[in-house]
Amino acid sequence: YPKRRNDVLLLGTLYMQSGDYTQAIHWLDRAERLQPDARSEVLLALSFQRLKRMDTAKRYLEMAEKRAPDNPDVQRTLAGYYRETGDYASAIAALKSIRHPRPDVKAELAFTYQLAGDLGNAARTYAQAANAVPKDMGLQLSAAQAQVANGSISAASPFLRRAAALDANYYRLHAIRGEIAQLQDKDAEAVREYNAAVATLPASPVEGPLYGIQLHMDLMALYHNLDQENAAQQQLQIAQ
Repeated sequence: YPKRRNDVLLLGTLYMQSGDYTQAIHWLDRAERLQPDARSEVLLALSFQRLKRMDTAKRYLEMAEKRAPDNPDVQRTLAGYYRETGDYASAIAALKSIRHPRPDVKAELAFTYQLAGDLGNAARTYAQAANAVPKDMGLQLSAAQAQVANGSISAASPFLRRAAALDANYYRLHAIRGEIAQLQDKDAEAVREYNAAVATLPASPVEGPLYGIQLHMDLMALYHNLDQENAAQQQLQIAQ
């Protein structure tokens, strides 16, 4: 049934999920030709974006936005496009246009504020998202990190307490505590927290493969401060 649009759209979506964006575009374009729709246009935009064909991606996003101006998925995809092109102001505007945003949308907005260098709005918006879902570990830690980055260490405390209640031995919780101790010149305490973060670090942390190296480099600097040169050298060797 080559004209059954939902099947054609599903096949294009499956190709997207498998990372074959060329085939995805083939089938999504067929679905769009059978019946133009904001969903197929958004998926086409995402596929073209993955292939770095940004002008074509933008054209489909504009079509989807015109067809469904109040669709949150369209606005979020548009925001993602603008983030990738470095137009953070337009990405923020797209996310702020979403009515009654869910906590995950607020978190995305906060992340975009961070990329734009607006640490105050990032901290405020992450706090809103974290307060809306107090049992979400990731949001609590992101909110705490945003407060620290904004110079409001005391404001990070409620989010750290919530995170500790969820998992007191989570690696990122230890890392943020280590960062705070380091900022307060409590080097020995910072070493304990960073070592705890390293000990509980998963094989594939969400921060990426370089996160563990960064922890070891932080430890190296702290050991230098404590005049523990052998320990500092050991951390350097591990990082390398």
